[in-house]
Amino acid sequence: PGYTIDNRIGNSELKPETSFSWEVGTDLTILKDYVTLEYTYYNKKDKDLLVEVSLPASSGYRFTTKNVGEIVNKGHELVARITAIKNLKNVNWDFNFNFTKNINRVVKVSDESDELALNTGGVQVVLKEGLPFGTYKALDYARDPNGNIIVNAQGAPVAAVDYNYFGSYQPKYQLGFGS
Repeated sequence: PGYTIDNRIGNSELKPETSFSWEVGTDLTILKDYVTLEYTYYNKKDKDLLVEVSLPASSGYRFTTKNVGEIVNKGHELVARITAIKNLKNVNWDFNFNFTKNINRVVKVSDESDELALNTGGVQVVLKEGLPFGTYKALDYARDPNGNIIVNAQGAPVAAVDYNYFGSYQPKYQLGFGS
């Protein structure tokens, strides 16, 4: 028996997480400053990411922190601003719209593996090379060649043997509107 704070084990081999990024953009203002457009393209590479990883119960601990792999984020940001009222009795009224699309991919997990589960249990959050950071992995239902769910004699769905990937918590894009 022993005592740990937060049931977590340290890792003496941690390194600093490193990032390299660049971006390019342009601003355009037309119609006497009534319309403004801003566009940015960015590219960011992160290496030796610090992530919290679940451990098997047999280890005696629940979590540890590890350095893992390499992730790339590339994306576009677009902002449009329209001035509806400008200096009318000291009143200004602007509308703005923004759009952001980020493409996130795990380039490398480690030299030993191309996948790492960040937690244990039914639905796992994994780092998988070629997929976005935070991809969900879980058991699905067994399916026939036509994609129909197979049911047993009692009519209950039959669980599949292999895990499948079910998307990521990374949004496909983000939109914003304000006034």
